[in-house]
Amino acid sequence: MEDGKHEDIAQALRHAMEAEIHGQHFYEMAAASTKDEQGKAIFERLADDEKKHYRYLSDAYAAVKTGDSFRIE
Repeated sequence: MEDGKHEDIAQALRHAMEAEIHGQHFYEMAAASTKDEQGKAIFERLADDEKKHYRYLSDAYAAVKTGDSFRIE
């Protein structure tokens, strides 16, 4: 793959990672501010999902930067 394409993909992954961090913080704040236990549990689960998404994107980013292969599952 061309270097420019690698950089484009890496930049898109960085933006996606930032979005996951913002989403995680949003859900954590929502969980902390709600008094409803079911609502709190849902927001906490959503924050955990954002963490998983971030790790997945981070692995993809590292693979792109090092030229390794990355498998989408």
